[in-house]
Amino acid sequence: MGTENVIFFAVYELKKDLQYTVETYVMDTAGEYEKTNTGKREAYFGENVNVTPETIEEGFYLDTNNSVCTATVKKTNEVVLKIYLARNKYYVAFDGENTEVEESKTGYYYHGSTITAPVDPVVEEYQNFNGWNVVFEDGTSKKVSFPYVV
Repeated sequence: MGTENVIFFAVYELKKDLQYTVETYVMDTAGEYEKTNTGKREAYFGENVNVTPETIEEGFYLDTNNSVCTATVKKTNEVVLKIYLARNKYYVAFDGENTEVEESKTGYYYHGSTITAPVDPVVEEYQNFNGWNVVFEDGTSKKVSFPYVV
């Protein structure tokens, strides 16, 4: 031990003292994103960080075109990860069963949108209009009242 050449090597421990930001944006029923949450997290220098939503509510999905879910932290507050949650979009149409229906209500609506019924279709003198049924993709149907949330 005291009779040979030695080299001492420095030992370092990375400090987890750098911060990065996670922002969450949620699409509204008009198709616009609104920031709903911001939080700070800690990381080591050079750490690759990523974020994924813990849960995604029914009717929403992760918008991978706008989201920034991974980055490498080099400086405090330099990295901002962004989660964009988009709404599903549904096609809504009204079928008057051989009667004319107001077409302005037909179109695409975002999940959670509230729609109103079109003007009642004109019916023959021997008919009564009794409202609207919605038919789902699985073939089931039910009578609905308006306003209706898609």
